[in-house]
Amino acid sequence: MRPKHQFCFLAVLALTQCLCGAQFARASVICTYTYTGNDFEFATPPYTTSDRITGSITLANPLGDNLNGASVAPSAFSFFDGVQTVSSSNFSGDAFQFWTDGTGSITQWLTLVWGPDPNDSIQSANTTGDVEDIGFIHSTSGIRNSDPGSWAVTPLPATLPLFASGLGALGLLGWRQRRKTARAN
Repeated sequence: MRPKHQFCFLAVLALTQCLCGAQFARASVICTYTYTGNDFEFATPPYTTSDRITGSITLANPLGDNLNGASVAPSAFSFFDGVQTVSSSNFSGDAFQFWTDGTGSITQWLTLVWGPDPNDSIQSANTTGDVEDIGFIHSTSGIRNSDPGSWAVTPLPATLPLFASGLGALGLLGWRQRRKTARAN
């Protein structure tokens, strides 16, 4: 086979791996849900009324449809309240519950993470009768008791690494072909 035809054959093979590999990969979708709260209404130093809760949780699969207070165990999470960050690498406890509509969109939630010191916590709740974002460290806090923030979701197909490896193979093949052509000249 001539080098140009060999390159084309290998390129098509790599592209086929990228496009068809999804059939053989797990059908899961890794999802990162991000929360953006509104500024605190009340604050005691070191918190200010310009601080807010932001955070993210990563799940192996998207939240299901019509959940009713379902507890979930994220593979990773991180929340920041303007003063402290509590993440899956430095927490002493956590609780995550979600309610979703018929499309899997979050309609209500309760997230509570405790820092390395269990007296420090970050909580966001939007449930029937309970709407609040609270950052609490020792005896100081930042609080929002109305107008909860919102969640957004970023799905990441589990086949993305397979697709990326196929593109990398194409790049490697192109580099090898250019190198061979340069040596021949």
